[in-house]
Amino acid sequence: MHTRARSVLAVLVICGLGLSAPRASVQALGAQRFVVPMLGATIGTCPQDTPCTLAYALSMASPGDELILAGTGIAYTGTGSQVLLIDKTLTIRGGWDGAGTGPVVIDPAAHHSAISGAGTRRVVRAQLDNETLTLDGITIADGGTTESDGGGMWLTSPSTGTVNMSRVEVTANGNVTPPSYGGGVYAANISLNITGCTFSFNNALSGGGGLKIYQSTVEIADSRFEQNSATYGSAIEVENPSPVTIERSVFVRHLSGSSVILLSDADPALVMTNNYIIHNQGVMIDAMGGDLDLLHNTYSGDGAGTGLMIGSTVTGNMRNNILYAFTNSILLEAGSPSFVISHTLFHDNTHDAALGSDYVLGDPCLVDPFADEQGFHIANCSAAIDAGEDAGILEDYDGDLRPRLGAFDIGADEFGWLVFLPLVLR
Repeated sequence: MHTRARSVLAVLVICGLGLSAPRASVQALGAQRFVVPMLGATIGTCPQDTPCTLAYALSMASPGDELILAGTGIAYTGTGSQVLLIDKTLTIRGGWDGAGTGPVVIDPAAHHSAISGAGTRRVVRAQLDNETLTLDGITIADGGTTESDGGGMWLTSPSTGTVNMSRVEVTANGNVTPPSYGGGVYAANISLNITGCTFSFNNALSGGGGLKIYQSTVEIADSRFEQNSATYGSAIEVENPSPVTIERSVFVRHLSGSSVILLSDADPALVMTNNYIIHNQGVMIDAMGGDLDLLHNTYSGDGAGTGLMIGSTVTGNMRNNILYAFTNSILLEAGSPSFVISHTLFHDNTHDAALGSDYVLGDPCLVDPFADEQGFHIANCSAAIDAGEDAGILEDYDGDLRPRLGAFDIGADEFGWLVFLPLVLR
């Protein structure tokens, strides 16, 4: 929601703004083992006052342990095909201030903990059999592999393995041998939860520059995909039976490849809610098959490209979306009779061939369409206000309530005036 103040006399309460404030580390189920990138110990149990090397701490770790990485500005690296080979339940947490005594302070913003493949090896290979890998507050960078999948991370499970990622930056990873998939992360047969993460400048020669999803259950929230590249699916490729949900996330400046998000066969299921897909090239979402539900998203083409390309066998629906400044807003193959479009706002597109029902032709009145996502909030002149339908989504991208002024707004942002109440003192 983009708000306007009505009074200058106000009480301002700030709560939960998502800032990365320092905090004490949460005790893991197992032991805490402390790690430094240089001059670490290779004996003992890696206590706070005698931290170890990353390789030694990993070798000593028992299932359920937590590795706490100091953030010193020096990257962790290793030898062999990957820096880390993980086959047990484990937590790897970055952002430790490195203090040898006192409370364990974790602040990834202030203390950057990067694990680097130095361009010659994969960073993480995880093979999990009913185990859980948790990654928090670290950077996965400069991974490079001659294998076909997963330049930064290769995550797989023969059964029900789980990977949880929070505050993780996956950047500048890639594969050098074609065909290659998942330049940043390749996820196969696994449950993957991504929250508050960034995928940037990753490259795959084939599909899934940022992330390739194969037969996996994936949930993505509050994350950012920026300037990843691939021949197709420059941000994400989804293949085979893979239920995927993406909410409150941003896809921006993917400037190469035929599509930003690709559903590459007949089986994927993708639900996208309250996302911004802006300043990209090519097709924003190319669904060759599967089930696709698009609710309250905002797409901008900067005067070129295609918003959506929908295959003839795609099922699902598109409700309350904004399509702005494309050459083609929506292309439906052979009519796509099982894909339902309703309450879409179209503006400044060259061709609007598939309008659907209850469509709106009008200016979304974006605050600054040349900026990033904050510029794509709608102003009070927007044709999107009160023009949507109830799609069961009760919050917008910013977490503000829907509806705000009456009916539901179209797009990722719900407009509303913010009324400041006067401060009353006794």
